[in-house]
Amino acid sequence: MNSTRAYIYIHIAVFLFGFTGILGKGITLESGPLVWYRMAITLVSLLFFPKIIQKMAAIPWKTVWYILGVGTVVAAHWVTFFAGIKFSNVSIALSCMGSVALFTSILEPILLKKPFRWQDTFLGLLVIVGFVFIFGFTSEDMYLGIFTAILSAFLAALFGTLNKGLVAKHDVYAITAIEFIAGVALLSIALPIYLHYYPAVEMIPSMTDLGLLLVLALLCTTLAFTLTLQSMKVLSAFSTALAINLEPIYAIVMAAFFFSEYEQLNLGFYAGAVIIVMAVFLNPVLKTARG
Repeated sequence: MNSTRAYIYIHIAVFLFGFTGILGKGITLESGPLVWYRMAITLVSLLFFPKIIQKMAAIPWKTVWYILGVGTVVAAHWVTFFAGIKFSNVSIALSCMGSVALFTSILEPILLKKPFRWQDTFLGLLVIVGFVFIFGFTSEDMYLGIFTAILSAFLAALFGTLNKGLVAKHDVYAITAIEFIAGVALLSIALPIYLHYYPAVEMIPSMTDLGLLLVLALLCTTLAFTLTLQSMKVLSAFSTALAINLEPIYAIVMAAFFFSEYEQLNLGFYAGAVIIVMAVFLNPVLKTARG
């Protein structure tokens, strides 16, 4: 794995992640059952990978418990992300997710004992400026949605940084499977509580929903998630988080194509997109310049 292949992997993953919103809009299930099916189907698909059980068994139990903990963070990230959309809207939730790179620039030096880089913080702030141009400000009272989405961004930065410390030592597919075991277990425990407060929620997917769930789980989760972890064998957690900030741009363009939602393809969108893309491509340039 070299840096060129790593960047190709992460950008393929980001492109696949961009379909998540499109598929989520087409699936009629509520966010709780949707996330449970997404993680459960992904977990089942991972169990078909060659020698996956042996690779999981080869990881020391102390590390397994650590990976299980990271898996609960992954599940919490997805739940809070969908909750952020529910409490506000897609635009606000995605704009708040722009803070992932900024959080990662702070967490990576602390958790992985790496030198603090002011350039990383600058690029993280630059991405947030880009999202401000894309989505603008809202005058509506959506503080709960904003807080929940920012929490989701922090959780994404946290599990991304923790995964960076794991992929150098253990098999990517084994790590993913263990994390998703934790996620499915956590959601299985939480789902009865969710259904207690929302008893009318539909749990059985239609055939159309099932087809979309399979695409969401197999391509936009299993493949995208493992490609991301593969790229992190070479890239830093910050570089990965920065590239993932292209996901909302892909999502907006796809929404315009599939659902004729052209209202966000305005001057602000193009200005913000240029800023975010510039930040993404400045990152390797700055890393090369500082050696």
